[in-house]
Amino acid sequence: MVLTGTGELSSTGDESSCTGNCPDPPLCGDGIPVPPEVCDDANPNPGDGCEPDCTLTPGWPCGDATCTPPENPESCPQDCPPIVCKDGQCSAGENAKTCPEDCIAMCGQGVCEPGESPEQCPGDCVPGTYPNNVCDEGEDPLDHPEDCKSGICGNHLCERDLMEHDPLARSFCDADCEPQCGDGVLWGDAEACDDGNPVDDDECSNDCVKARFVFLTNELHSGDLAGIDGADVICQGEAQSALKGTFKAWLSDDDPNTAPAVRFASTDFNGWYLLPGNPAQKVPPVPVAHGWKGLGGALSTPIQRRATGESVGGTYQAWTNTTPAGQLSDSAPGAHCNKWTSSDGVKYHGNVGQADKTDGTWTVATDSACGGGSRLYCFQVSP
Repeated sequence: MVLTGTGELSSTGDESSCTGNCPDPPLCGDGIPVPPEVCDDANPNPGDGCEPDCTLTPGWPCGDATCTPPENPESCPQDCPPIVCKDGQCSAGENAKTCPEDCIAMCGQGVCEPGESPEQCPGDCVPGTYPNNVCDEGEDPLDHPEDCKSGICGNHLCERDLMEHDPLARSFCDADCEPQCGDGVLWGDAEACDDGNPVDDDECSNDCVKARFVFLTNELHSGDLAGIDGADVICQGEAQSALKGTFKAWLSDDDPNTAPAVRFASTDFNGWYLLPGNPAQKVPPVPVAHGWKGLGGALSTPIQRRATGESVGGTYQAWTNTTPAGQLSDSAPGAHCNKWTSSDGVKYHGNVGQADKTDGTWTVATDSACGGGSRLYCFQVSP
């Protein structure tokens, strides 16, 4: 017998075929047992009385007139009457999950009820199955809402619109969320900064690398700087009035190990070098070069600001004896004022850079007598 286009049954033809206005076929897994389904418990678990194909589990005692867990009205309607909650009785087929008003959770009922867990009731809450009241690996609130609750850390879903990762609340869940540069949230060791804006050449780059400052000293100095260490002390002294972090002089003597490329330990720095700003005068920082490699090309702007952000101006020179790559310069051997310990302008000379230039002469320009006055470039090497 088949349904005709008018909805009537026909005694001819293939019973599995139908034309016209035919009813929808049963959908196994929707929790509604419709013939030819024998049962439908709306889960894909085999061996629970109702198989994934909506047939009875072989050997299952469905049909013995006794509603025995894990039988329920869906998997065995022959034995289990429809659930009627709120009648004050925990009837056969009811449990704390389907009818919490009448029933309390109890191990051994064949259903993973609220408050139970695989550790407490392994027979009811089977490890690795759904639902089992545990947000297992591979589950999340979208696909497994019974086990994984929304807004709870550890649910395998980074819910950035909830308190779990709210930039304003600064509340995190590292187990669920990966660092995302640009979201305005500072992720511990994974980010040095995160200003939440798309501007790359400000104090926090789009890679979340904190910028470093570079400035020109306010004071003029002879070639007697008390050595490389003394020059570093000069830079740190001028920086501390306005800037944080450790500053060292862009300076080399005749030892390659004194060159900035070695002494700064910064050749892998890929943030921005900036001239300091002056908040009081509403003067913003200005980009000089992008990372260490940027110092070897054309600078974006000359290094002509003091640590306080004011412009030095003029055509001043800076003691360097250093190439744009931060290496010891060989343009004039011995151009280091006797390792930066002498102001004897007759006997010694030192290599200088031109502070008003942006090409390679910013650091290698000419030689100057050690008795003359030049400035120092000071670079931040750590926060």
